Amino acid sequence: MDTEAFRALAARHVAERYELDPVAATAAGIHDHDHRMPDLTGPGFGDRDAFVDRWITELEAIAPQDLGSLERTDRALLLADLRGQKAVREVFALVQPLPSGNA
Repeated sequence: MDTEAFRALAARHVAERYELDPVAATAAGIHDHDHRMPDLTGPGFGDRDAFVDRWITELEAIAPQDLGSLERTDRALLLADLRGQKAVREVFALVQPLPSGNA
């Protein structure tokens, strides 16, 4: 994958991520979503989970040796972040709430 193609892919990733997480967008200095809050409903979490899974698959399909050194680093950083989000999701899925009155 050439540099321009990877840059376009990374830009799409950033745009999609911050569409799903407007607070993170604001923290990153992107103010396109300042008027919104994240969707904290079940479907909102599902959308973010699907985003993580889809992007892990998409980035893993790109062979690192087909990228320049900077793009390889960007790919590795994006995958590390996405895998971290997936790991947190899996840990939270194991956590059961305490019965009422035992907090």
